Amino acid sequence: MTISIKNVKVMAIASFSAMMILAFSFGDSAVTVGHAEIPGAPSRRTGAPGESTCTSCHNANTPTGQANIIAPATYVPGQTYTIQIQNTTTDLSEGVLGI
Repeated sequence: MTISIKNVKVMAIASFSAMMILAFSFGDSAVTVGHAEIPGAPSRRTGAPGESTCTSCHNANTPTGQANIIAPATYVPGQTYTIQIQNTTTDLSEGVLGI
């Protein structure tokens, strides 16, 4: 059986076209988009008496990680400080982590 260059080209173009169609058909499920409110989160979502919580916009879930805020023990007005925020988790199923 002889394979011509023309047949190889046709098969390559057909295979590439099929892969592109599949990628564009199912590719959106792999894209995660984060959203933000401007100028910030909606007001009255602190969970204080008479207020709702963040669960009105965010799914109620069982968090698997831990967030730590690391700041200096003392404060002097006018000074510049470095504050670190650490998020530690092994569950990356949400795909987007942010503050």
